[in-house]
Amino acid sequence: MLVPIHHGWRRSLTSLAQIGRRAILAKAPGDLQDLLLDVGFPAESAQRVLEKLPLASRHGATRDADRVKAAQDAANAASDFSRVLQLLRSWNVQREALRAAIARHPELLEVKVEDIQATAQALQASLPRDVFGDLLKKFPEVLMVDGSAVMELQELFSSWGLPFEEAARRAPRLLLRVPEELSKLLHFLREDPLGPQLSGEQMAYAVKNYPMLLLGTLDAKKQLAPLVQFLRHFLGVDPGSPECLGFYAWPDALAVVEPTARFLVEDCGYSLEELREDVRLLGYSFEARVLPRGRYVQHLGVARLPLKALTAIDDNQFCHMVGSRKEEYLAFMFDLRRASRRKGGAETAAVRLCHAPFWADWTCNPLMSPLSALRWL
Repeated sequence: MLVPIHHGWRRSLTSLAQIGRRAILAKAPGDLQDLLLDVGFPAESAQRVLEKLPLASRHGATRDADRVKAAQDAANAASDFSRVLQLLRSWNVQREALRAAIARHPELLEVKVEDIQATAQALQASLPRDVFGDLLKKFPEVLMVDGSAVMELQELFSSWGLPFEEAARRAPRLLLRVPEELSKLLHFLREDPLGPQLSGEQMAYAVKNYPMLLLGTLDAKKQLAPLVQFLRHFLGVDPGSPECLGFYAWPDALAVVEPTARFLVEDCGYSLEELREDVRLLGYSFEARVLPRGRYVQHLGVARLPLKALTAIDDNQFCHMVGSRKEEYLAFMFDLRRASRRKGGAETAAVRLCHAPFWADWTCNPLMSPLSALRWL
C-alpha cells in the first residue's frame, strides 16, 4: 500500500537537496583554492587566479541546475589539477616555476592529465632528455600546447632548416605560437619581396641569436616591412646582413633607426657610405644620445667627429673629444630636452584648442584669450 507523502515532507526533502547542492557549491572552488595555496599562492592571489577561469563565471550562474553543474565542473577541475600537480612533481617541476606558470596562464588549471601526457610524449620525441627536463622546469605551461601542434612546429622548423632544439632551449615561449602564424612569418623573412629575403644560414642565425624576432612579430608586413624598405632603399644596405638582423627583434626599430639616420645625414653632414660602414651604430638612442651630442657639437663649432663619437662611446669620452666638461654637456642636454618638451607641449595644447568645444573657443567666449586658453589646457 502506497502512503502519500505529506507536503511538509516534500519541502523537507527539497530543503535537504538544496543544502546538499549548496555544500557542493561551497566546497568545489575551495578545493581549487586549497591546491593553489599548496603551490604557494597567497590567498588573495589564488582568488584572483580563480576569477580568471571560465569556471568562475559559471559558478555565478543564477539557475539552480546551472550552479550545480558549475560546482561539479569546479570539483572535476580540482581533481584533474591535483593529478596534474602529481605528474609535474614527478618531473621535478618546482613550486616556484609552477606558480609563475599559473599566474601567467591560469588556464593551465583546466588542462586534462591525458592531454598533458600526450604533449609531454610529443616533446620527448622531439627533444633530447636534458632539453625536455629544462623546458618543463623553466616553462611548464608549454604543456598546454596540443601534442599535434608540437609536431607541426617541429616539422615547420625542419622544413625551413631551422634548429627546433635550439629554439626550445633559448625561447620556450615560441612553442606556444600557432604553427600557421609562425609559418607566415618565416615565409616573409625568407621569400617575400617585401621582406629581408634571408638565406637559410641567415635564418638559422636569427633564430639562434634573436628569438624575439619570432616571438614578438605578429604581423610581419606591418611591423617589419617598413624597416626593411628603409634599410634597403634609403641606406642601401642588405637588410639580411648580420648587422641588420638585430633590428628586427626590437618592438619598433624603425622609430629609432630612421630618425637617427636622417639626422646624421641631413643635419650633421655624414654620408650614407659612412653610415653603411657600421649600420649597428644606428641602434643607439636618438633622443638620449645621438640628438644631444650632434647638437652640442654644432653648438661648440667643433669639426665633425667620427660617427662612433655620437653613438657608441660614453659621455666621458665624448666630452674629452669635444674639449668640454661633462657637467656643461649634461646641462646643455637637459636644456635641450626642456625646450623640446615645451615645444611639444605647446603643439599639443594648440591641437587640443583647435578641437575644443565651442564654449571653450575664445571667439565665442570674449573672456578667454588664446593665451589664457592655453594656460587652462
